[in-house]
Amino acid sequence: MELVLVTLGSLPTGRHRALLDMLETHGLACGGKGAPTELLSLSPSADARPIPMRIPDPDRALLRGQLGVMPDLRVALALGVTAHLALLEACGMPLHRVPFRPGRMITLPDGLILADNPHPLQPRALATLRPLLLRIATVLGRTVPDHPLPGDVPLPAVTA
Repeated sequence: MELVLVTLGSLPTGRHRALLDMLETHGLACGGKGAPTELLSLSPSADARPIPMRIPDPDRALLRGQLGVMPDLRVALALGVTAHLALLEACGMPLHRVPFRPGRMITLPDGLILADNPHPLQPRALATLRPLLLRIATVLGRTVPDHPLPGDVPLPAVTA
């Protein structure tokens, strides 16, 4: 796996299908044998109230373990603030060191590229995900369409 998407909770069928279609369009197919992308859904804590929500210990351990067994992992896409914080924690980074910034890609000290996007349940999240997926596909050397996709916008430079 070169790319892992991390999100909080499961997605409704329509949003999940739209996300999978978008990944496929950008050469980042998810699921199935040999797919370069994996989607990890974390469970919110039952007692979590404010955002960001707390991730239960078993899910934190699962995420840390999953990242450890992905030797080809190059990019982690956090879908939402809680996923962003969970990824930082799994990578051993102080949570305050890298603030959540939708649309940003940043290289962590261990070489993993962390990309941030709003959670797919937010109204415009899938539209804002298009340019970010295009940048991720480029970083991973995927062939992407020459023509802009509906909803694509000019891409800002990657920040380090």
